[in-house]
Amino acid sequence: EKAAKAVMHWGMQRGAGLRVTASTDTVAVSTVVVVTMLGVLRAPCRVVYVVEEPDVRGFAYGTLPGHPESGEER
Repeated sequence: EKAAKAVMHWGMQRGAGLRVTASTDTVAVSTVVVVTMLGVLRAPCRVVYVVEEPDVRGFAYGTLPGHPESGEER
């Protein structure tokens, strides 16, 4: 439960030392999040779906214009 809560509140990104600016505190479909790396590299994404099952929690997001890569990640 503690790990799931962290994932659903951007803890995975923050734990990796990234700065997170999100349109919602909790991950939700359509949330826009910009992760900033090294103070200059911005990676904007939008949450495309959320998984909330008894033993599985997570989400997928897709890149937005301005992201250095292109695609989705779960």
